[in-house]
Amino acid sequence: MKPPEVFQTRKAAAEYAKVSIRTISNWVKNDGSNILRNDKGHYIRASVDKFIENGGVADGPKMRMLETTADYKDVKRQLAQLDLDQKESRLISTEEVAKGRIARIQAVKRPLLGMGRKLAKQLSAEKNPRKVKAIINKEAREIINGFAGEKVV
Repeated sequence: MKPPEVFQTRKAAAEYAKVSIRTISNWVKNDGSNILRNDKGHYIRASVDKFIENGGVADGPKMRMLETTADYKDVKRQLAQLDLDQKESRLISTEEVAKGRIARIQAVKRPLLGMGRKLAKQLSAEKNPRKVKAIINKEAREIINGFAGEKVV
């Protein structure tokens, strides 16, 4: 059976919403308007449904305020987590990040620049351009895989 479009009493509205009569009264009072009631004082089912969907809050300024408060609390929680991470040394400074980047670049730069010296004799004896390319590619792959921490196959 389809529920009525309006409920004539708070009790009927409360039974429909599966809340107490006091909750229905609070919804009307806290919303700041008679959004739940029509001009005859009957409780409008669509408004009751909206309150149920929104956890007891109507659309409008109060709902926006609650959403804004929730957003604020989330940002505040994130900032508190950052402060905690910083205090517990789980965050590193931008200077440390820059030093690490430079160290990684140098770790690849040295073997790449030394590749010519390492391969000079082997490459000078080789006449086949494909074999020269294969030798260079193999050495570059070993350097890159070594930097990435992978085993060379």
